[in-house]
Amino acid sequence: ELKRINKLMSIDAGILVTRSFISMVFYRFVSKILCFSLVINYMEYGSAMVTRNKFSQKVNDYFYERFTFKLVDAALPISEVLKNLILNVNRDLPVLKTPVLVDMNCFQKDLPKWDYKYFLFCGAAAFIEIIDFIIKSFELVSSKDIKLHLNCFGSPKEIMTLNDRISRSDKSKLIIFTSKLKYNDLINHYKSAIALL
Repeated sequence: ELKRINKLMSIDAGILVTRSFISMVFYRFVSKILCFSLVINYMEYGSAMVTRNKFSQKVNDYFYERFTFKLVDAALPISEVLKNLILNVNRDLPVLKTPVLVDMNCFQKDLPKWDYKYFLFCGAAAFIEIIDFIIKSFELVSSKDIKLHLNCFGSPKEIMTLNDRISRSDKSKLIIFTSKLKYNDLINHYKSAIALL
């Protein structure tokens, strides 16, 4: 398919979004054959995720984090931390920090708002250290009128770890866990939150 596209119109660059080192190597090979630059969109530091403890994941993360940034032509990290990780591997790699952007026009639908105030975190249950930090911070909020919504996805083991962490919180009754929301419900969660974490 890429070869056909390249014949119709010249490909100057390809942006790759993957955590798989094997996929990255494959697309590096393709980009060399078709003569286009390969740019990696870097969104997660796999080694920092406690739940990535399978041998295959550890091997993948080891190679990904040590060699990806020596093989690609440029990188688009979403944070300063990830940018610094990249530059520690390859100081000469062109890097442009591109925080996650949202088109708020998508959220202009008229949907009913929640009748209480809450903070919202949406993300992978695998980031249990970040979620733990959010819960600890939420426990410092003195108001009992504000809740914390955690909308997370993940493996059954990751969800179980998350539920266990919620149950250990002094404010567990004010923490609401959701997963696999319908699109309109997700938009409503975003629109109704007093803060996005």
